[in-house]
Amino acid sequence: YGSLELPVTVPKSMFERELDYYGVTVEKESITAVTPTAYLESLTIERRLAKKKLQAAEEDQYAFLLAMESHRQFLLAQNGIRSKDYIQIQRKDDLYKEGHSFSSDGLDLFGKYLREFFGLERDKSRHFLNEYGEPTYPPNLGGLKFLVKKKET
Repeated sequence: YGSLELPVTVPKSMFERELDYYGVTVEKESITAVTPTAYLESLTIERRLAKKKLQAAEEDQYAFLLAMESHRQFLLAQNGIRSKDYIQIQRKDDLYKEGHSFSSDGLDLFGKYLREFFGLERDKSRHFLNEYGEPTYPPNLGGLKFLVKKKET
């Protein structure tokens, strides 16, 4: 007449013995049980997916915060309050994250937020070099410098 899935806490063999005791015949495959191993595997998969989702949300947040900070520093420079013409996240800043770098998705989000919310874009005409002589592109929150400019229309 139906099927039954037992919780992890009830062993299938014990349940079948109980049914047999009361004279209830069990059809093959009508009772399934989640084994501890299968349940652990499902929890592991669920955790892995949640971790990926959390990492994506954190990167999204950092991209927006960096775009917001870039806009703030850009306005300060435009109004003569800040002498530097580049954006820099330094160790003393709340946004500083040791060793953080964006994935390509995070970098795209940063560019999107910069354009859509603040009317700016990365100025790729000049690059700053890191201690190895390499351009500091793409930007990260680990102290690198980069330039922004008003979005060209």
